[in-house]
Amino acid sequence: MGKAKLPAAVVIILMAALALMPAACSGGAASPSNTDTSSSSSSSQETNTQGSTSAKPTITISRFVSTGNMPEARGYFVVAVLADGRVVVAGGRAGAESTWAPAAINKTEIYDPATGTWTAVADMNDLRERPTGHLLNDGRLIMIGGSHVRQEPYETVEAFDFASGTWTRLAPMSAKRWKHASTLLADGRVLVVGGEDENLKVIGSAEIYDPATDTWTPAGTLNEARSLLSAVTLDDGRVLVFGGEVKDVKKFRTTEMYDPATNTWTAGPETERPHVESISMVLQDGRVFVAGGTGRVTIAEMYDPATNTWTNAGEMGEWRSDFGGTLLPDGRVILSGGIGTVDSTDIFDPAANTWTVGPKMTAPRYSHSVVALQDGRVLIIGGQTKAGTRSEFTNTTEISQ
Repeated sequence: MGKAKLPAAVVIILMAALALMPAACSGGAASPSNTDTSSSSSSSQETNTQGSTSAKPTITISRFVSTGNMPEARGYFVVAVLADGRVVVAGGRAGAESTWAPAAINKTEIYDPATGTWTAVADMNDLRERPTGHLLNDGRLIMIGGSHVRQEPYETVEAFDFASGTWTRLAPMSAKRWKHASTLLADGRVLVVGGEDENLKVIGSAEIYDPATDTWTPAGTLNEARSLLSAVTLDDGRVLVFGGEVKDVKKFRTTEMYDPATNTWTAGPETERPHVESISMVLQDGRVFVAGGTGRVTIAEMYDPATNTWTNAGEMGEWRSDFGGTLLPDGRVILSGGIGTVDSTDIFDPAANTWTVGPKMTAPRYSHSVVALQDGRVLIIGGQTKAGTRSEFTNTTEISQ
């Protein structure tokens, strides 16, 4: 596929997401926005959103319709929204759900909401399933870890330069990781924590990448090693880590707080339920929202940094795991799909602490990503869907109207 040069100025609209997280324009100061893009982990798609608390017009979502197909079917990928409104996706997994063949992919593509079309750009150096990724303050898209064959993760890291349209290898991590979490810190560095290594061992180590020096430094160790976890950066600069599991043996309600100023970890308050393969994000008022997860979890919870407490945020219309979600510009949250044959959406209003049923997607999906575009529309991308009696990765995307 040919390479296409893109504008240098990019920003991630904060989960992503997803992910979804603090972002910046190339050549300028960091500006908060609304989507983090850990692949969702996903595994889980972490969303770290920091933004204005001023009231914004309510976004109307009446239905979803099909939009352009990606050149490559994929799930468990990284997604980010650029300053000009386009959407970039990178990495992920393709092929049949049950195969253990090396089906991770290195493809990168850009979606243009104005035309509803996808364009392939340069391939990554490595195939990456379940990586995490973020837009750095200098405008590059960093991709961290992931696996090219299940249970064979990387320590490698690379970044896409939107000015030159090329991928460049960066300094590797000290540990191989997938099913890990990462978050962009307030000072532009990246914290990576947990996950699984090449020996199938769940790890608790953490490390920080500094884009200015292309170096990694240790960041302590979690009190409890975990994979498929969530990590979000709070408005005060600390990082809240929660959820995750140890190989289906233990699912965590415990939480931990990392302070970059002191490079220390402290225990936090427990969640009501464990959340694995969940969606999490920082809301516009600074609280942390988490919903769903494996084990048929229907409840959502919110963490308030001011009181250091979790409170129940009601229940979704149905349980969701390995699903998608994003923060809307009006401050509400939309969640979609989930493992199985789930085509429904739920919309949560944190101001009223209420849930409403949203429109159905055009197809059931899981391991997909959801992002809010600059015009308020919601784009749902890829993932897995049912094809007869089996699940397959899809290249289809849909958009709200």
